[in-house]
Amino acid sequence: MRPTGDTPVIQILIDTLIRTSDLALIALGLSLSYGVSRFPNVAHVEMAPLGAAVALAVAALFPAGGLVGAAIAGALAAGLTAMLLHRFAFDRLAAVGPASALIGSLAIAMMLRAGLQAVFGTRPQQFDTRLTPPHDLWGAILSDLQIAAIAITAVCLIGFFAMLRLTPLGRSIRAIAANPALATASGIDARRVTLVTVFLGGMLAGIGGILLALVTQLDIGMGQMLLLPVFAAAIVGGLGSLPGAVMGAFAIALAETLVMRIDFGLLAGEGPRYLPLGYLTGIGFALIVVTLVYRPEGLLSRGGRRA
Repeated sequence: MRPTGDTPVIQILIDTLIRTSDLALIALGLSLSYGVSRFPNVAHVEMAPLGAAVALAVAALFPAGGLVGAAIAGALAAGLTAMLLHRFAFDRLAAVGPASALIGSLAIAMMLRAGLQAVFGTRPQQFDTRLTPPHDLWGAILSDLQIAAIAITAVCLIGFFAMLRLTPLGRSIRAIAANPALATASGIDARRVTLVTVFLGGMLAGIGGILLALVTQLDIGMGQMLLLPVFAAAIVGGLGSLPGAVMGAFAIALAETLVMRIDFGLLAGEGPRYLPLGYLTGIGFALIVVTLVYRPEGLLSRGGRRA
């Protein structure tokens, strides 16, 4: 829906947070996976529709389990799929070279998308949730599901970064991301920690896909639509930088929100003219180009792969 009249600043902030919740967990999972696997995994974004599709199927088959149980099942399915793909495909491809792994991940992403379409169909589907009237927050309009998506994303981010900093697993992940040879020499089981890390990254992507499907709807082509903005968020923040992935997601979300609200007709002295939604992906392209030109390592990267 296009804005009419002056848009409250709080509405722009809320819309930015909603879009950030669409991207942050998936971009975080991508950077997490990159930090230990050393290649940008295109198939990672397909964990989002996979998690949402499994959650939707579980919710329909076992309604007594509730939406929370279905979401847990979807997130676990996404994490397990990511781990198995890494164990039996990407690990071997990465040994050949990052270019082979990248091309292989693109092929596997297409296969995953085709498989999801064959199993779940191509028609958009929605979770069976209770409709509630939207809330007016100081002039900003948002729904209960949008509030839940923002809150759950925040809780997941806080929990993940607390785990990364305060637990032995988190220290092992950071050690492998910084220097895998030294981490192995220090007694860390690099293969096991890498598989656990990829599993966590897949779970994060699955949760992100479930939240997006709850707020909007499940579209099996979700991964394809998310590919550019998620990669843009990871690159803008610094590919491999986990805080950078979250900051990049916020930057992409803010840029999209602001640009899509510009009345270009007003600037030209004509009637209202806004960019069509189809141009939304171009914003991600623009930010990638600007970042690569002026800060190739990303906003928070300091020259190396750091968790």
